Amino acid sequence: MKIENLIKENEIELLSDTKLSDIDIDINEVSFDSRHEGNNSIFFAAYGANSDANEYINKACQNNYKIVVTDKTKDELINKYDVDFNYINDNKICLVKVNEVNEALALTAERLHDFPAKELKFVGVTGTNGKTTTTSLIFECLQAFGKKSGLIGTMEIHYDDEVETSKNTTPDTPSLQKVYRHMLEKGCEYNVMEISSHSLSLKRICDEEFEVGVYTNLTEDHLDYHKTMENYRDAKFILFTKSKKCVLNLDTEYSNFYIDGCLKLNKETMLYGICDDPNSKIEELNKKYNGSKFILASNVNVDITGSEFLVTYYNEGKVEQTTIKVRTPGMFSVYNALSATGTLLSLGFNLEDIKNVLVSLPGITGRFQTFTSPKGFGVAVDYAHTPDGLVNILNTAKSFVKGRIITVFGCGGDRDKLKRPIMGRIVMELSDVAIVTSDNPRTEDPEMIIEDIEVGMKEFNKEYIKISDRYEATKKAIEIAKEGDFVILAGKGHEDYQIIGKEKIHFSDIENVEKLIK
Repeated sequence: MKIENLIKENEIELLSDTKLSDIDIDINEVSFDSRHEGNNSIFFAAYGANSDANEYINKACQNNYKIVVTDKTKDELINKYDVDFNYINDNKICLVKVNEVNEALALTAERLHDFPAKELKFVGVTGTNGKTTTTSLIFECLQAFGKKSGLIGTMEIHYDDEVETSKNTTPDTPSLQKVYRHMLEKGCEYNVMEISSHSLSLKRICDEEFEVGVYTNLTEDHLDYHKTMENYRDAKFILFTKSKKCVLNLDTEYSNFYIDGCLKLNKETMLYGICDDPNSKIEELNKKYNGSKFILASNVNVDITGSEFLVTYYNEGKVEQTTIKVRTPGMFSVYNALSATGTLLSLGFNLEDIKNVLVSLPGITGRFQTFTSPKGFGVAVDYAHTPDGLVNILNTAKSFVKGRIITVFGCGGDRDKLKRPIMGRIVMELSDVAIVTSDNPRTEDPEMIIEDIEVGMKEFNKEYIKISDRYEATKKAIEIAKEGDFVILAGKGHEDYQIIGKEKIHFSDIENVEKLIK
């Protein structure tokens, strides 16, 4: 595509001697990676959670990028980033300034791929926990209803029946546009996405419009990036400014913020939650949120085979009820099923059809995925890596386990350090045996991460086990488990790798459990 069709002269400020109109190349890619060969590409000095590509403008220029886009002034580039304008001008490179470089990257990528998002119906799910399961349930139901759909999430990207492994919860902007385009090529009508707070604050999600936006919950996570819970909360709310309809959890600390915010924007809202008496709850909610729709779970029964509950759906004075069963145990599983059901109802599907599909679906890989040992004890592998996630799975286990709960857990390196002692405290309080180990230590010393976790564990007058090697910690848990006990491996779930230093090595809790329980 010609440059003038991607970047408009009136949208930029020229910082170099060379103008856009002086560059006569066809553009087939936009990039923020200075290591790539820049022929036929534009380099955007974009921001990531832990990166600032302005630092790599000199390298990008040396790698043959002829167009560079930034949102810094010339003085900032010279004084802070040591950008070599002599090299830029001598090599006829065009350097331009925009108001917001991440947004410019997103809009340019859209134009390059001919606005694929405008041809898809988007469903976005945001929250600290539950995104992967909720999006998977919605996707599977849409497919069962004969609606060709795409799925973008932490584990995988689906293009109808084609699957590839996902690298991020929400991919980078240029990759997203390619994904959208490929979904259309595969005949997809819907795109169901996990929406991370990073993707919203960094404008990876920029010009997309959502048929439905879903809020699952908000608990402490990613404060290494957002710094405060208020910033984290506000970042996630951006999704609902882009959504026609909003499906919102009633039962969280931040529910009122999201509900009130959506109602002020005159969004159509579906509120979901768990209660004892749905009729009195509907009466209470109608007084507070008149005009909203409600979907409520009651009579919840949880055991190791799954979760069963009565669903009451209220819509403009009409009440519909049915019983739903899903194959993953736990109150968190009930909430995930409710959010998926509310979304599908908002898209126009009926309750009985949704129920019939949900009961047929297997559990999600690495989400409270259970195994049974020949010795008579159970094991669950779960992705829980936040305080709230740990509370959910441990309370689920306590609701049906007759023996001891043995928990193996750790915390990721180079991530929010504030949650480490909190997670240690939770495991000590809700487990009979606690084994603290490594997760993905990344560039941190695993022993130092464990020391941070131990701050919370040492508040209890109770012994625990410390084994930094995760395989050996798992082996120990399974060796000491007896009939009736339940072992929980928390933190990695579906992941089949461990990041040590900057190296990603093969490591799977699921494979290790299957091997060790034999």
